[in-house]
Amino acid sequence: MKLSIALTAAAFMFVLLFSPLPAAEGAEESLGALGFDSAETKTAITINVERIPKRSYLGESILIRGNVYPAMEGLELKIFYGYAKAGEETVESVIVFTDENGAFQFSMIPEEIGSLAFVVTHEGSDSTLPARAEPVATLVTQKVPIKPEQTFLPLILVAILLALWSRWDDIKELRGKGKATKKFEKWRK
Repeated sequence: MKLSIALTAAAFMFVLLFSPLPAAEGAEESLGALGFDSAETKTAITINVERIPKRSYLGESILIRGNVYPAMEGLELKIFYGYAKAGEETVESVIVFTDENGAFQFSMIPEEIGSLAFVVTHEGSDSTLPARAEPVATLVTQKVPIKPEQTFLPLILVAILLALWSRWDDIKELRGKGKATKKFEKWRK
């Protein structure tokens, strides 16, 4: 529950920071209606961002990737990212460009613990309208190290049980009880 509240808070922070883009409403905007040559139109684009894990770890890479539709090569996108903290908001941005398939990606290593949110935007150009993707967020936490005894103790127990299992008949004979019961034989097979 705390994780979803933290992620929602981070996403909400970005929605407030980046108010709706007014020109991104229609599929295509005709400049002819504004007194320009009617042959000029701007294309509306859609930015899709792949889901990222709900939980990420400090010092491990986070990959943000997605694509634009319609696919356009060399389209400039700005990725805003930052942590949502009580009373404090740290927002940074990076510019990426789409490849020939309209795909983009950005990788970063978080250096702080907390809710980290990402928003991908396009400011528009001579041929495209502004656009913004839905925010994605992850909770960055410290990875809990696994102690060697936590890993090896279960393995040692399994090895002991397998050794006992393979020698069960011998153990029964040593104890003077003879062969194992029919019920146990059925279960052992």
